[in-house]
Amino acid sequence: MKYGNRGNNQNFNSNSTFVHRGSRGNRSGSGKKHSGCKSGVFTSDTRKNVPYVQGWNYSRAHGMVSIMCSPYSKTHVVTSGTGKNWETWIAKITPKMSAPFVQPCLFEVGTGRVIIKGLGIVMNPRAANGGYCGKFGGK
Repeated sequence: MKYGNRGNNQNFNSNSTFVHRGSRGNRSGSGKKHSGCKSGVFTSDTRKNVPYVQGWNYSRAHGMVSIMCSPYSKTHVVTSGTGKNWETWIAKITPKMSAPFVQPCLFEVGTGRVIIKGLGIVMNPRAANGGYCGKFGGK
């Protein structure tokens, strides 16, 4: 027997089959990821086993932004007051509708996080659901 929806339960469609809407419900559109991050090692003709961290972030204000971070020729290790070791890296930021630009960043050796202080962005490849690339700090 087929029952109609009657507007009482939003988890059933008009054919009386269950519709899974995910943890976000239907209020914010689709449940697509808006950021991601991964890390790895690449080898080129001139350099071998170079670590990198790659991230992306999508927002309505800036569109799709891709970020690629890796060490460069002047990379050195800095120890902070808390005892954490940081390496100075370089980040290439590529907005969808603009020219790419370069920004200095810090790579935390212990956790694999990258912080781009000039833009207020943190990239964490070890975060749940495929990594995180987005704002850090306060509002």
